[in-house]
Amino acid sequence: MTNALIVIDVQESFRARPLWRAVSNPEIAERVQRLADAARAAGDLVVWVLHAEPGSGDVFDPASGHVRVFAELAPLPDEPVSRRPRTTPSRRPTCSRCSPPGECAG
Repeated sequence: MTNALIVIDVQESFRARPLWRAVSNPEIAERVQRLADAARAAGDLVVWVLHAEPGSGDVFDPASGHVRVFAELAPLPDEPVSRRPRTTPSRRPTCSRCSPPGECAG
C-alpha cells in the first residue's frame, strides 16, 4: 500500500445543522462511497477524519452523538477514524487504531 484516501468531515454533525439542506450536495455520500470502494479495491488505506469540538455543546461535541461518519459510509474495522479539534491545533487527534488512545499523530 502506497496510497491513502483521506475522507474529511463526511459526518452526521453537518447533517444536523440547519443549513444542511440548503448548502449540501445530496450525492455526497454516494460519491464518497465510490471513492472509498475504489481505494479499497486498489489496496489503498481509507482514513476517516472527523471534526470534533469536545465540550462545545453543539453538533460537533462528541457528546451530541453526531460526531460519526455518515451511517451509509461505515468505515471497515481496519480503517482508522480520527477525531480532530478545530479550535485547538496543539492537541493531538485521537485515532481508533491507537493504543493507548491519542499516542499517534492521527
